[in-house]
Amino acid sequence: MLQDYIQKLYAPDLRLFFTLNKYSLNKRLKKTAAAGVKTIRVHDLRHSHASLLIELGFSPLLISQRLGHEKVETPLQTYSHLEALSIMIAFATLVVLIISACK
Repeated sequence: MLQDYIQKLYAPDLRLFFTLNKYSLNKRLKKTAAAGVKTIRVHDLRHSHASLLIELGFSPLLISQRLGHEKVETPLQTYSHLEALSIMIAFATLVVLIISACK
């Protein structure tokens, strides 16, 4: 059933992971840790995915659906600090542009 769902979502050549289950992914992540790379959990990948979608400007509704949240507010509450960071970066960029224009 899961494989049918995955087939509908992704073309075979666009998949990131070909064996898509938590066990096999955790096993691969542990191998990277054995090679000296910082340990990453599957849940960490989920947060990275959500953070990237926010940074790219995707809507909270899409992110909420993508992560399987029942409420749109969930990613907004969880990742609100990223929005604040984006606002600070935008402000700093504007300040630099204004200072450059005044020279």
